[in-house]
Amino acid sequence: MRVLIWNWSSRQVAGTEAYLHELIPALEEAGHQSGFVCESHEPAERAAIALPSTGPFAAIESDGKLPGELINWQPDVVLVNGRISETAERTLLALAPGAYFVHNYHGTCISGLKAHRFPEPVPCGKQFGLACLLHYLPRHCGGRNPLTMLRLYGEERSRLTTLSRYAAILTHSEHMRQEYIQHGFSPSRVHAFPFLAGPCPPAPESCPPWGDAFHLLFLGRMEELKGGEVLLKCLPAALARLGGRLVLTMAGDGPCKNSWATLAEKLQRSHPDLAIRFPGWIREDERRRLLRETHLLVVPSLWPEPFGKVGPEAGFQGVPAAAFRVGGIPDWLQDRDNGALAPGERLEPLGLSEAIVWCLEDRQRYQTLRRRAFEVSQRYDRRSHVKHLVAALESVRTFRTTGP
Repeated sequence: MRVLIWNWSSRQVAGTEAYLHELIPALEEAGHQSGFVCESHEPAERAAIALPSTGPFAAIESDGKLPGELINWQPDVVLVNGRISETAERTLLALAPGAYFVHNYHGTCISGLKAHRFPEPVPCGKQFGLACLLHYLPRHCGGRNPLTMLRLYGEERSRLTTLSRYAAILTHSEHMRQEYIQHGFSPSRVHAFPFLAGPCPPAPESCPPWGDAFHLLFLGRMEELKGGEVLLKCLPAALARLGGRLVLTMAGDGPCKNSWATLAEKLQRSHPDLAIRFPGWIREDERRRLLRETHLLVVPSLWPEPFGKVGPEAGFQGVPAAAFRVGGIPDWLQDRDNGALAPGERLEPLGLSEAIVWCLEDRQRYQTLRRRAFEVSQRYDRRSHVKHLVAALESVRTFRTTGP
């Protein structure tokens, strides 16, 4: 199959580009041809996405025209990722039937966060529509400028409408699949299948030392809806029940880092057996080392994560997880199986603390969690993802002749 992949940039800017960097060589390893088209090679300081070796690579022209080599290549399907201009979209979908891979709440939320911040952070399950305008400012769904709100509403409404041009919508989780079915898309055209978390390594040979200290790990951008403050506030209760020492590493950066660090200092002064570290962003090799030393990954997100790739990545190292039951997280985190889920109705420190304690209070149980974390993560191996993706694209391939 010849798959023409669209992304706005050819550079590794964020999570979508990291996914494509893994996907393109994986598709070619599976015997398929891939081409790549974008509209920008910025930001220049970022590394390039792994570009195709079996098909063309080009940038779409400013007037929306495609270079001749892309047209002559005659792709079987177009796979669109992320934002795309209407001109580029029409041009690409004239070449071949298309699938849109939704990596976020594309067209179903004004701010894209699918969460309210006031009076407390909580996921939003509302269907996108005019009623969202009534909640946006009072519930602090995004910024505070009403003109910006109206502009963003119009853009998202347009995005939702244009999704009907695609033969299929592809998602990483059942949560996201239901999001688009709720917005009127036929269940037969919305596909959810395991995320691509990377190549599965051999099973871990050992686990971190048991008894001296429990090591917890947070990995991600440090902003309010990632839940770092709730995680910090849950630590004293977890420490009191587990005993010994509790060491939390909060790896990442973002606008909340300073306030979280201030809270961490206060907690450590009150609890001498609590240690909290902030190493900043870490390289891939350092990430793997940290996971090998970690007893438990904690994902305290207060917004409905579309998936949460960090969970299966930790699972590859045999690290179980504790998280709130929100968004796509329950796709990879089965409660009391490869970790524990805290209630998603009220996102409170006590619930997260109880999930952490359940994972760590019994050594034999913990060993089972480690084994299951590795087993579950294998669903998100690169080959598994490509197998499911190709099956979905095969249905797209016949769309032009058989109809929706």
